[in-house]
Amino acid sequence: MFARRTYIPLLLLTMLWLLSPCAAFAQGTAFTYQGRLTDNGNPASGNYDMQFKLYDTATVGTGFQQGTTITNSTVQVTSGGFTVQLDFGVCATCFNGNARFLETSVRLSGSPNAYTVLMPRQPITSAPYTIRSLSAAAADTAANATQLGGIASSGFIQNTTSQQTGTSFNVSGNGTVGGNLIANGNVGIANNSPNFGLDVEKATGHAYAKFGAQFPLYAVADFPSLGFNTYFNGTWKFGKGSTSHFGGMIDVSPVDGGMHFYATNSGAADATATLAEQMRITQSGNVGIGTTTPTGKLQVATTNDTAPGTITAWDSRHFVIGAAASSGTLSGGIGLSYSLNNEVGYLEALSPSFAWRHLVLQSGGGNVGIGIGTNTPLARLVVRGNGTDVLIGDVGCSSPTAAIGFGSLSGCANFSMGANPNNNETVINRPSGGQISFREGNGADQMTIAHLGFVGIGTTSPAGLLHVKGGSPVRILGDPSTLLGTEYVDFMARSSQFSSDLGGMRIQRQGNGDIDTIFLAATSGSAATEKMRVSGNGTVAVNVLQINGGADLAEHFEIAGGITPGLLVAIDPQHAGKLSIARGAYNRRVAGVISGANNLSAGMVLRDAAGAKKSMPVALTGRVWVYCDATRHPVVPGDLLTTSSTAGHAMKVINYAKAQGAIIGKAMTGLRAGRGLVLVLVSLQ
Repeated sequence: MFARRTYIPLLLLTMLWLLSPCAAFAQGTAFTYQGRLTDNGNPASGNYDMQFKLYDTATVGTGFQQGTTITNSTVQVTSGGFTVQLDFGVCATCFNGNARFLETSVRLSGSPNAYTVLMPRQPITSAPYTIRSLSAAAADTAANATQLGGIASSGFIQNTTSQQTGTSFNVSGNGTVGGNLIANGNVGIANNSPNFGLDVEKATGHAYAKFGAQFPLYAVADFPSLGFNTYFNGTWKFGKGSTSHFGGMIDVSPVDGGMHFYATNSGAADATATLAEQMRITQSGNVGIGTTTPTGKLQVATTNDTAPGTITAWDSRHFVIGAAASSGTLSGGIGLSYSLNNEVGYLEALSPSFAWRHLVLQSGGGNVGIGIGTNTPLARLVVRGNGTDVLIGDVGCSSPTAAIGFGSLSGCANFSMGANPNNNETVINRPSGGQISFREGNGADQMTIAHLGFVGIGTTSPAGLLHVKGGSPVRILGDPSTLLGTEYVDFMARSSQFSSDLGGMRIQRQGNGDIDTIFLAATSGSAATEKMRVSGNGTVAVNVLQINGGADLAEHFEIAGGITPGLLVAIDPQHAGKLSIARGAYNRRVAGVISGANNLSAGMVLRDAAGAKKSMPVALTGRVWVYCDATRHPVVPGDLLTTSSTAGHAMKVINYAKAQGAIIGKAMTGLRAGRGLVLVLVSLQ
């Protein structure tokens, strides 16, 4: 149970002021509050959360709270004593002179429990500094209600919206008016007797300015009421004056109703100064510069621009909109000029003595059209050429894509070239169903990208992803002549840009200078490795060679006699290195079978000797169809075969002793009788 014994409110700053009356401290709204807190009758110690509320009654649960609730977390209580700063701020009802009572609630710091309200509420007593406020009704220096500092109230300008009569003022020094300053009479600056609404007169330097009704402007009475005296021949003009007495003038013509702007030649004296009209605003609102008869809202007359390139100085050829340098001279700008010789108008960004500057057309969020014949351009920049629009900008695409398109657009599908910087990509696009053509000299299409991404080289109707057609050999070239060390050129397939190779071909330079061709492939889930190599010296190395196109290994030989696939051939003893049709039974000179009978071609063929004539592939091993003679003995699968008395025909081996060295192979099919083809597994023995 919390209990409170004594609370003593103090105004600490007030006490300091009373103790130090010469010091000037600003008084705030905060004050120091001290008290004691007990817990079950014992002085409390530790950290407590406290809330303070201000009421107009002493009994808890009654009255009205004044101001806001102040919460002080983690208040240090030592042996029951604590001190806090309370600040109810600027509150009109908090301390208005009526009795006020402070209600305090506490709980242990960080406790989730509700605050405990301490009773009773404590009265807020007067602090010493507030004694001063008891005499605030009487001003320190006011003698009475009508005098301040001994001066009658009529001697002061009243702060009121109503006009104060019979009061004059004379103020020296500087001042500022934050609102409007209204004068119903004339105002004089350096002029004690103003005759016009605003009358500025400075005799030194001949500077005058008159603003008022029926002011004589350009020596014509009852004309507009604004004028500056340029001290030119004693005439009032709208212009300016200087110690050299040259300047300019504006007049309103009673003849044409226009406003004329004049200027004198620089440095001319009073008597010789010549005013020349430089600009005119006509009665219809047209503005002319360099012309007195403008036919448009703004017409600037320039001289013929025969050389619109680099300029050495600004001259009369250009209508210039520009920016001044720090010295005040025009350093660069937008120049408009026209060449009568070429009948060409120029819009230029230029600077004297420099080449062209950059020129930016910015429409402020709209689109720009050049020659498009419509007021609704479809893109940021639209240029009409030969009846078709060139569109540059978003061309129907959302941010940040920018693109170039032609003709009309629908959405973001029909542009020709675009870019998306967020994806670091440049896109060449074609309308749906269209094609992209590459030409030289606008001749025939050399390459086409058609529907579905099919690429045609030499054809405009590609039938696949890459279709090459032409009279010249089709080559995919990598240049190995530039390879150094063991560098290589790859033609590879990859699963993605940065993953392992799936397979392909590599042309690689070897340490001895040879260029090898390497074929790589990969099994499922692994990177590609070398499977076959064709060395620079012609050697082919392969792990496994599988031949799918034929059934035997053959070598080309020059053969004498009839050349028919399926016939047996033997070594020709009369012609070294040549063969002839095998003759006689059990001929040990038998060498093989002419390959290709019954449409079974050779699987691998060795080249013939240089200069050979009438050469044929002769099967040395493997499967081949062979002509057999079964007139005396039928042939069954598995029989050994040798030469027979029928030229070029095989027969079943009957005498195994004579057959040694003359066996051609084993029969794989049979022949009951007569002569015909038998499939033989050639194996010379």
